[in-house]
Amino acid sequence: MTEPNKEYLQPSESPKFNDAIEGVAPRAVDHPTTWNVPYFQLIENDHWLREKVQAVTDQVLEIVGSDPVSLSDQLEALVQYGAQQVFTERTSNTESFNVVSAVSGDDSIDMESTVGIKENQHYYLNDAGNVQSVRVKKVLSAQRVVLTQQLLSTVATGATLSRKSPTSYFSPQLTNTERGAMLHAIGGALQVKQFTGSSWQTLPRRANGGYDIPAGTEWVSVAGELERVAIVSDLPIGVTRRPKNVTPSESAQGQTTTPILTGGAYYPLYGVPQAKRQFQVITNGGDFSAPLYEAEETPLEQVPRLKHTITTALDISQQFAWRYRDQNEEGEFSVWSTPTTFGTAATYVAAPTINSPVAAAIDVPEQPVIELSDFAVTGGTDTHTGTSVRIKNAAGMVVWEQLNSPTLDKITVPAGIIQQGGIQYTIEGQHHGQTYGESAWSEPSSFTSALSFIPSGSDIGAPYGGGYVMGEIISDYDGERYLLIVSDGGGDSSQKDGTTHLWRNANTAVTNTPSKPPMTLADGRANHNALIAAGITLFPAAKWVEDNCNAGGGLNGHKDWYLPSRDELELIYRNAKPGTTENSTSARYNSGFGGDGAVYGTNASAQPTNEGYTVGSPGQTAADSFKEGGADALAAEYYWSSTEVDANNTSLQNFRNGEQAVTIRTSSRRVRAVRRVKL
Repeated sequence: MTEPNKEYLQPSESPKFNDAIEGVAPRAVDHPTTWNVPYFQLIENDHWLREKVQAVTDQVLEIVGSDPVSLSDQLEALVQYGAQQVFTERTSNTESFNVVSAVSGDDSIDMESTVGIKENQHYYLNDAGNVQSVRVKKVLSAQRVVLTQQLLSTVATGATLSRKSPTSYFSPQLTNTERGAMLHAIGGALQVKQFTGSSWQTLPRRANGGYDIPAGTEWVSVAGELERVAIVSDLPIGVTRRPKNVTPSESAQGQTTTPILTGGAYYPLYGVPQAKRQFQVITNGGDFSAPLYEAEETPLEQVPRLKHTITTALDISQQFAWRYRDQNEEGEFSVWSTPTTFGTAATYVAAPTINSPVAAAIDVPEQPVIELSDFAVTGGTDTHTGTSVRIKNAAGMVVWEQLNSPTLDKITVPAGIIQQGGIQYTIEGQHHGQTYGESAWSEPSSFTSALSFIPSGSDIGAPYGGGYVMGEIISDYDGERYLLIVSDGGGDSSQKDGTTHLWRNANTAVTNTPSKPPMTLADGRANHNALIAAGITLFPAAKWVEDNCNAGGGLNGHKDWYLPSRDELELIYRNAKPGTTENSTSARYNSGFGGDGAVYGTNASAQPTNEGYTVGSPGQTAADSFKEGGADALAAEYYWSSTEVDANNTSLQNFRNGEQAVTIRTSSRRVRAVRRVKL
C-alpha cells in the first residue's frame, strides 16, 4: 500500500534483467535521480524474476493439475508399471567386437571373443572403410559366429563387428513395440528404416523431427551422421511394476547348467497379491513362443516368489536368454521382463543332491545329520574344499545356514533350530571347489519334523538334550516317569579336570527320614535340590556339578544337571559300561535306606525293571566314545550317587565291575552329571 505525499519507484512496463548494478556514489545528494538509479535497477530485477518464477509455476501446475499424486510419482508409475520404455544410446558408445578372420564366400567369422554378440542381430563388418552389412545366425562358440549369408569380400585382421559403421547404425532388437514406438535422433542428413520380417522399409520424418515406428518392428537402422538415438515404446499400463531380471545379469558367463533365475521384487499397482511368477529360457536368438525351458513358482503363505532354480540341465558352453513375468490373483499378467543373456560354463562344480534326510522324510528328529551326494565336477576335476547347507521353513525363510563349512559331509543341525510338532522344512546344499568355486544350490528337499523330539527310553545312546539317552526311570519321590540323560565328557570330573570330590565336608546326615530327599533311590533331581537347600558349599561333589555344568550358559545349553541317585547311576553303568571286566554278582548292602541285599544291578525303578548283573551282562558299551579312553567314557572307578543311606554313609557305584556300595561322606570320589526329561 502506498502513502500520500511519498515518492515510490515503479518498474517499467517490460522489466529487463541487469547483469550488474552500479554502486551508489556519494555525490549530488540534492538530485534524487542520481542515487535512485541503482534502486530502480534492483526493482527491475525483482519483477523480472517474479514473472519467470510465476511462469514456471504455472507450467508445473498445468502438468500436475489437481491430482494429489506428485509429478515425480506419476513419472515413476509410468516407467515402473510399463506405460513407457525408453532406450537411448550414443553411437560413440556402441560396442565393437574384434575380428580375427573373415573370408569371402564363407558364412562364418572368427572373433577374438563372441561374448556380447547377439544371435539374429544385424551388424556392420567394418574393414578400413570397406563396410558389409551382415546378420548373425548363431554364436557357434566362444570365438566363432555363423551368419545368415555369405561374405562378399575377405576382411583383414583388425576389422570390427559392430552395430555402428562410419555412416550407419543398427538398433538392438526391439522387444516391446506391440503398440509402436517413437524414434528421436540427433545428427545430420539422417534416413531411418524399419525391419519387420525380412525387409527394410523407409520411415517418413515427422514435422517435429521424430519418426513413428510401426507396431511389431524388430529393428531400425539410421543412415547419416548420427550422434545419439532415443526410442520410446508405447506400452499398456501394467498391473505390477515392470519386471526386471536380476541374475543371471546381461551377458553373465560361466553359469552352471542349472542356474537360479532371480527377478526383481513384486510390486503390484493396486495391492493385489501375486498368484505366480512364470520363467522362460531360450537358446540365444531363439523364439520365446517356443521356449527351451519354462516353469513357474507360486507364493508360500502369501510371500511372493522371486526366483526359480532350473531343474532340467541346460547344455554346457552355450548362450541362452531368459525372462519372466508376474500374474496377480485376479488373473492379470504383467509385461514380460526384458530378456537378458547368459552363458553356461564348460567346467563347473555340479549342484549336489540331498541324500539325508531323504526327500519327504517324516518324524525327523531335532538334530538331523545332513548328507549330500558326492562332490562332482562337470567337464573337469577339482578339489572339494567346503560345503554349505541351509534350512528354510514353509514360508521360504532361512532358519539356519552353515556356509562354506570345512566339514564336507554329515553336517549335524544344532539343537533348537528344528521345532517339533510335524512342521515342514526344506534343505538345500551347495559344494565348493578349490578352482571352480561354488556350485548352484541343490534342489530343495523337504522333510517333516517329529511330533515330539523326546526319544524313547529304548534309544540307548541316542544324542539328545545335551547328552545321551540312558533309559527310563520312575521317581520314588513324585511317581513320575522320566527319560534319563547322561552328560558327555564335559560333565565328568575325571574327564574334565581329573578331580575327585567329597560328598560332604563333614560326616553328618542331611536327613534321617527315608524317602525324604536326599534319601530317594530314583530321584537325583530332588536329592540334588535338597543339597542346594542345605547349602551347596557343604557338598563338594554336588557343587562341582553346579560350577561346571549349570553355571553361565550351562553344559551344552542346559542348566538343570544334577548328581544322579543310586538307581539312576545304575542305569548309566548298565548302558555305558566302559570296560570288559566281568561284573560282580555279589549282594549289595542290606542295612540303611535302600538296603535290600539284592544282587548288584537289581533296579526296580528302571522301566522296564532290571534284574541283577550276571558275569557277562551288561557287557562293554557299543558306543565308541563311552569305551575306555573315549571322550565320554566314565573311569573304571567309584562314582558318587546323591542318595544318602544312613547317618554316616552315601551310596556309590564302581564302574569297573558294577559294585554298588556305601561309604562315608567325607571320602573323595568322581562325579558324573545327569539331567532328565519328564515323559
